[in-house]
Amino acid sequence: MAKVTLPPIEECATIRAMYEHEQRATNANEAAIAKTKLDARLRKHGLKRKHIPDILAALEKDPKYATQRDAATQSADLHPDEMRINPLSLVLRHIEDYIYMPNPHLRLATALWIIHTHVCGKPRSPRRQRDRLFHNGALGRRQDAADAERDRAQRYACFPHL
Repeated sequence: MAKVTLPPIEECATIRAMYEHEQRATNANEAAIAKTKLDARLRKHGLKRKHIPDILAALEKDPKYATQRDAATQSADLHPDEMRINPLSLVLRHIEDYIYMPNPHLRLATALWIIHTHVCGKPRSPRRQRDRLFHNGALGRRQDAADAERDRAQRYACFPHL
């Protein structure tokens, strides 16, 4: 496979902006228009849509246009406490290495969500937790085993399989 010659870095940045606009389009018409303009820009430079990952990779290598990592921050400039490894930094680094996200806030939200789902386990709604605590006696009046069983039978009378 022949090596593709990419356009100047400024033009690559314009192509990335057009590609991101196409990805964030709020409706089909806007997406179609953005796709048409992006395809025309790519054809102007003799490129196809399959070359977009190469363009994005080239932009990530340039410190001026990189979005995944702050190229200005060097580990030598960091305080020793900032260099410690923590779960958030590990997940953020993993996302940066394997998933392209144009917005650092989106990367952070995704990393926090990943950590939350692994730490908290099975998701529960606050209402369900409150009901569980109330019916177990942690909130409100204390119930003995007979009262709890009677309440359970009344609650689930229409659901005999539970």
